[in-house]
Amino acid sequence: MKRIKSSDFFNDLYRDLRDRKLLLPAVALAVALVAVPVVLSTDSPSAPPPAPPPPAHATAAQPAVLAENVGIRDYRKRLEALKSKNPFKQQFALPTPQSVALQNPTEAPDTSAASGVSSPATSAAAGSVSPETPSTVPSPPVSQPNHGTVKHTRRLVTRVVDVTLGPLGETKEYDSVRYTELLPSNEVPIVAYFSASPNSKRAAFLLSAGVVSSDGDGTCAPSPESCYYLVMKPGDQRYLHYRPEDATEEVIYRFKLRKIEEKVVKGSRQEL
Repeated sequence: MKRIKSSDFFNDLYRDLRDRKLLLPAVALAVALVAVPVVLSTDSPSAPPPAPPPPAHATAAQPAVLAENVGIRDYRKRLEALKSKNPFKQQFALPTPQSVALQNPTEAPDTSAASGVSSPATSAAAGSVSPETPSTVPSPPVSQPNHGTVKHTRRLVTRVVDVTLGPLGETKEYDSVRYTELLPSNEVPIVAYFSASPNSKRAAFLLSAGVVSSDGDGTCAPSPESCYYLVMKPGDQRYLHYRPEDATEEVIYRFKLRKIEEKVVKGSRQEL
């Protein structure tokens, strides 16, 4: 029974390898498994070729090959160039009293050392006299020019105007008119000085509601027909048609801006 089973196993294996076309690779693999160890065991290493003989003209002073054992290099020598300086270590020598000593102006300079010949007197003097440390002579103090103290003054400045106002033929001049001052009077307010520009080139005025119309120089707001805010420059002149309450007739006033002037408020000067 065992022989029959073993023969059936090999037959099935043979047929399976044949059907899958693996019979030849299996046979080659089996032969290689047997042949390779035999070949490796019988193969002996080849001897190295003999060294060529030295040339005929070579002498003992001219060896063909020089053998040198370099060994391990010292890392300190390789890193010597990369060594940085210690910032806390003094890099320069401090001056000594002998190195900074000055020569006495009354004595002649020693020229024997430069010429290479030394005289006896010079040698004796050099051996007996030691250099002296120079004495420091204090220089007289330099007086600084006194430019005096700078004083600053603080003051308040206001801008006033000089105007001319009044009915035709009865105008009157008003000088140094201040802010919010009513003209010609508080009882009959027709014009009020409102403000002036920082460069003193323009002045603004508020007109009374009794001014029904106006014409002439200047700029009106909100419109020339309804002029409640009037801006003028020195020399401008405008005619204001004024009609008081409970009156039927209009009175024409001539209004002229003559000058804008800066004045210091009294009592505002203060030195800082």
